[in-house]
Formats: sequence, C-alpha cells, structure tokens
Amino acid sequence: MIRRFASVVSCTIALAAAPVLACPFCVAEMQTLSEELASADAAVLGRLLLPPALGLDPQGATSDNPFSAADPETGEATFRVEEVLKGEPTLGEASEVQAIYFGRADLEKRFLLRGIGAPLEWAVPIELSPLAVGYVKQLQGLPESGAERLAFFQPYLEHEDRQLAQDAYDEFARAPYDDLIRLKDEINHERVVELINRPRISPSRRRLFFVMLGVSGSDADLPMLDSLLESDAAVLGPATQAAGKVAMLAGGPLGATLAFEAVLAEERRKKLGLDAMIACYLTLRGDEGLDLIDRRFLANKDADQTHTYSTLMALRFLADEQQKSSQGTVERQPVVSWPRLLESARLLLDNAAFADQVVTDLARWEDWSVMPKLAEMYRAAGEKEDDEDRAAVSKYVREPIVTYLDVATEQGGEVAEQAEKYLAELEPIDPETFRRARSLHAFGFLGRARPPKPSGQDQTAADAGGTDAAPATEETADEMPPNPAEFETSFQPADEMPPDPWAADPAAFAAAEPGAEPKAEEQAEADDQSESKETATPLRTASIPAAAEPLTPPSRGILVLAPLAAAATCFALLWLILRGGV
Repeated sequence: MIRRFASVVSCTIALAAAPVLACPFCVAEMQTLSEELASADAAVLGRLLLPPALGLDPQGATSDNPFSAADPETGEATFRVEEVLKGEPTLGEASEVQAIYFGRADLEKRFLLRGIGAPLEWAVPIELSPLAVGYVKQLQGLPESGAERLAFFQPYLEHEDRQLAQDAYDEFARAPYDDLIRLKDEINHERVVELINRPRISPSRRRLFFVMLGVSGSDADLPMLDSLLESDAAVLGPATQAAGKVAMLAGGPLGATLAFEAVLAEERRKKLGLDAMIACYLTLRGDEGLDLIDRRFLANKDADQTHTYSTLMALRFLADEQQKSSQGTVERQPVVSWPRLLESARLLLDNAAFADQVVTDLARWEDWSVMPKLAEMYRAAGEKEDDEDRAAVSKYVREPIVTYLDVATEQGGEVAEQAEKYLAELEPIDPETFRRARSLHAFGFLGRARPPKPSGQDQTAADAGGTDAAPATEETADEMPPNPAEFETSFQPADEMPPDPWAADPAAFAAAEPGAEPKAEEQAEADDQSESKETATPLRTASIPAAAEPLTPPSRGILVLAPLAAAATCFALLWLILRGGV
C-alpha cells in the first residue's frame, strides 16, 4: 500500500513541475488546469463508482461515513471514464481507473483524472463544477500563448465560480507582459476599474488589475489614481484620533475611538498593490507623475517603509522596460525618460534603510554620476550624524559601494580612472569590507552591470582565439577577487599530497613540541640548514594521514531518491493517521 501511495505522490510531484512566466507584479498561486493537462500522459473526465470490495449502497454515504467510496486498505476509489481528453492510445479500452480519493461518495460529481508514466499512475482527482467541465474541454483548443489565449480567460477573472476565477488569474499571472499589451483593445476597462475599487479584493488580484489598467487606461483614470496615492493616514489619523478622545471626554459612545482604526484600515485598503499602482500611474502620466511619487514616498522621511519598497519595485520595473526598449527586445516607447527615472532613484541614497539596495540598482543601470557621493557615504558609514533630520548612514552600505566601484572600473575611460582612484582611497579605511565585498561579488551575490570587457593583451588573445593571458603580478594577485573555479584545482587529494617529513621520525616530531629542548647536535644541524628553512612555510600544522581507500561520493540516485522516499513515508504515515490506522 505504501509503495502504491509513494507512486501517486511521485506522479503528483511530476505533474506539478512546470515552467513559470509572470506578468510584472503578479504571482501565480496554483498550477493551472492547462498545465495539469499538458503535463499528463492521459487525462479523462469521470464519475465516482463504489469499490466492489465495500459492497455498500452508493447512497449510503453519510456525514458519519464520508469516505465510503474509498477502499480502506489502499485509499483508492474507482472512477468510470466518461470522456477521454488526452492519451486515448495509452488508455486503450479501459472504462475504469483507480485513484486515491478522500472525498465524499457523491456519484453526481465529475472529476478530472490525470495519469502519468507507463503503466499509468493516476494522481489525486480534481473535482469539477458543472461549468468547469465545459471550461476544461475548451482548454486544449486554445493557442499556447498570446492575446487570443488571454481573451478566453478574461471573462472568468473574479467569476462567481471560484475554481474558474483562480485558474483565470493564474493564467494571467503566468502570461508575459507583452501578451497583456497585445490584449489592450479587448480589455474590459470598466470592469477592471470596478474590480480595483472593490472593497474586498486580494492584493495579488488588485496588482493584476492595475497592470491591465496601465495597458488599457487613459488620462481619465488619473484622478482616481491621484486620490489613491495622495491619501495619507499621517494627515487624517491624528485629527481623527483627537476627535475621538474629545468625544469620549464629552460622554460620547465608546465606538468614537474606533474612527482612527477605521482611517488606518481604509488607508491600507487604498494602498493594496502599491507597486503595481505606481507603475500604472507612471505609465499613464509619464515624467510628471514622478513629482508626486518623489514627494510621497522617495523624499518623504516619514513614509512607511513598505510603501518606499513598493515604489522601488515600480522603478525597477520601469527601468527594465527602458533597457529592453533600448536593446530592441520590445517594440514600445519608454513611459518615463531615463534621466528622470535615475533622478528619482538617487533620492533613496539618503534613506538609510534602502541606500544599500539602490546602490546595486544604480550599478546595474550604469549611473556613474553618483560616484563622489558614494565615496563620501562610505567614509561616513557607521558614524553618528550630527544633523538630527538625517539618519546615520548604515555600515551595510559599504559592501554594495565597493561592488559599484569595482563594476565602474570595468567601463573603461574616465569612469574607470575615477573608480580606481576612489578604491585606492577607501580600501585603507576598512580592508575587511573590501575582502568580503569582493568575495560576494566573485560568487555572484552582488551582481554586475554587464559582463567585464576584455582589454589590452586579453582582448588581443581573445580576438586571435587564444587562451593565454598576461600573468598577474604579485601585487595585483592580492587585489583580485577570489575565483570560485580555483577551489577545484587548488585542492590536493590525500594520496597526492607531498610526504610528511615528520612521519618518518616521530622523535623529531616530539622534540618539536612546545617546551621541548633541542639536543646540541640537532641545534647545530638546524643552524646549518637555517638558510634553506627561510623558504619553508613558517607555520606548520600536523598533516592529515592519507585514507586507506579514497572516499566514494554517494550516487546521484541516492541523493534524489532518499528525499522522495522520506516524503512518501511521511505522506503514508499521515494517511494512516487520518484513516485511524494508528
């Protein structure tokens, strides 16, 4: 039984694996029904039958016995195949399939059953509503991507059938942004605005509708967006709180003090999906909209940090679109100008909570104009600020600044010269930060703006197809960041290590221990060999004896199957507990 359960678990995991594409700010929450079908070798629509082993009346299921349609020994139920959606040659003449099922024995319900492998192993069935049955039948006839596919799912967004509404949202969340743009003329604009202003809506859904509004909206939508962005609980909150206290002192109702909480709740509702809201607003208004964004979130030292972070996410989206446009990967004009976007991003350098993040962004966006400011920030990092209106610069900003300057040295010309000058000035202040930053940089934890450019002899060798480069000098070798590939070549197995001279003479090893006095003959011999010992390693550690047999690494099969076996065992124990077996 456990083997059968493990097979079903493996089948379900295989069906769940699927590549994910996402529109900006959207997060897919579940695997779509289309992905369920695409990943299966066979798929059928079926109804539940009662297993013959139970011999119960199909109508005998009650609230006390909800699992009467499943075999208590295997957890399997039998389903009658009504319609084959996929894999007819694999199914052959089969009219029934068995799958693990824990639901109620309702013979009127219809299910989507998916099988994978040979022979077929059937995953846990998906219950379908009557409307979902017709919906599923149409999925395989849709194009794999594009506006036509999204047009099919658009009417089901926020549908009364929650199963279909969820599936439609996940389809949009996985759709590339370009597909949404191609859907522009077919987007139901009035419906999108209505859903944005719905009192009870999840943040993820609201983000999607803001993205759709940014594609289909116009200047007529700007007043609504202005009011959402301008609202500020810091303005209305204190007055409301004071009014509530006055009302309480005057003998008013106890609920008068709840007005402040209501203001905060309304403010949170208005700011749901703020990152997508800002991107939508700037897409429709352009450069002029950044004046409001700067004032409310970027230059405002009292702004909520979650709001500031959402603003940074919106700027990153717009910057990515800008770079795609400049590289010719998309056919659309930028919605804000590049200099104005960078001007807004630089405001976060004065925000101690976000300076380290935006430094990395400025390196990716190749904005080298702030190099003098970053050098000054490096010097001031960790020190107390005399001006109480400014927070002290966090010391954590130093590592991104080192990376920023290292990337700048790869650009060549005056930018590289200026960066090298600042690096030489700043490294003596905190050498440990330089070492740590370059280690993170080498291992990819701090990104580059673009791949380094070969120059000089390296460029000549690259052009000629050669692999030899000029050797690094002793000074430059110490300054270069570590190369992860060197760890593989620098390690010597135990059987290839040079012999340990101390192993042949244990007495000499004992004499070398702390506190041991050398004999006269040994001292004379040591004096004669002092010149040769100057080239030896000054600090000696006890060598590790070579193993009798080289260690054999575990096989890949064990590394893969062991976690799956553990997971299957846990599922089996959980099933036994639910069934009352233990």
